[in-house]
Amino acid sequence: MTRVHGSYSLPMLSIYFADDPYDALKLHAEALRERNWAASSHPGQTPAWWREPIFCGWGAQSNLASKVEGWTPDFATQDNYNQFLAELDMHGINPGTVVIDDKWQQHYGENSVDPQKWPDMGGFVREQHERDRKVLLWLKFWDPDGLPADECITNAGGAIVAVDPTNPKFITRFTESIRYLLASESLNGDGFKVDFSARIPCGPGMRIHQDVWGLELMKTMLKLLYTTAKAVKPDALIITHTPHPYLAPYLDMIRLNDINRGKDLIKAMVHRQKVARIACPDALIDTDNWPITNKADWLAYLDIQSDLGVPALYYSSEIDATHEKLTTADYARLRNQWKRYTEERSIHENNTLEG
Repeated sequence: MTRVHGSYSLPMLSIYFADDPYDALKLHAEALRERNWAASSHPGQTPAWWREPIFCGWGAQSNLASKVEGWTPDFATQDNYNQFLAELDMHGINPGTVVIDDKWQQHYGENSVDPQKWPDMGGFVREQHERDRKVLLWLKFWDPDGLPADECITNAGGAIVAVDPTNPKFITRFTESIRYLLASESLNGDGFKVDFSARIPCGPGMRIHQDVWGLELMKTMLKLLYTTAKAVKPDALIITHTPHPYLAPYLDMIRLNDINRGKDLIKAMVHRQKVARIACPDALIDTDNWPITNKADWLAYLDIQSDLGVPALYYSSEIDATHEKLTTADYARLRNQWKRYTEERSIHENNTLEG
């Protein structure tokens, strides 16, 4: 997207020598920070609730969708989420954070609550707060669903491609929706889980309000969400899957993201966690938990989640891919893992305070 008139100097090329790829990546990240081309995310303390185990309803939604003809986001309803949480309650599973996943909105672009699916989302949030739980809302980045062309990036033919985070009209719409979703006098949500951020619009002939592209455009979108959310609710939690030092100031937690079925699950997630730690050393880790090939893989990953970051649960009754039901023993194993995680976290926090 850079047009050169006359001459242009490309950025400096740096070569790092290290004993393994992780050390090389660490040297690169440190060099960016030393040159003030990137910054750490959170040098201070983080709210304790950010570290609580997470329940995200996407896997349970997918399980419902797998049994009928339908689109998975059609199952992101208030009734279904009440049922998911009731199933967990029956087995003593008490997540500290609940993520309402795709698609609670009427339209992705405007992020207004779909009243057909969620007749009383404010009431749902209030009920979770009464149980000392927090509620995050899933956000789909870049999708222009429901927006007019004059708030979007368009192609050479004028067709809408993506939302435009540099456009004043979109900025106004987006900030107003974020404020409504988080403000205590309205919905009173507690933060957001970002998805589809990799779909940064690009290509010849694109039209945008300001000439911002690539990673800089990603930063613009993230910064808009982050600064708006923090202005409304300072302890709002922003979860992204953007492990890059340049973006670190505008996120609180990194998702390890969707699992590749048929691959070595443990090896892959350990690798992702290492990369995320290097890129954003001050951010927490959301271990994610979907899609799982079978229950055996789910149990194996369950056993190491708390070693990688914040445990995340996507299922309430059975595995969507195989319809293997969770047994009493499975729920007990889950409770024990979360108990171990909570106890170890408490010891670590006490040692930190004493230090």
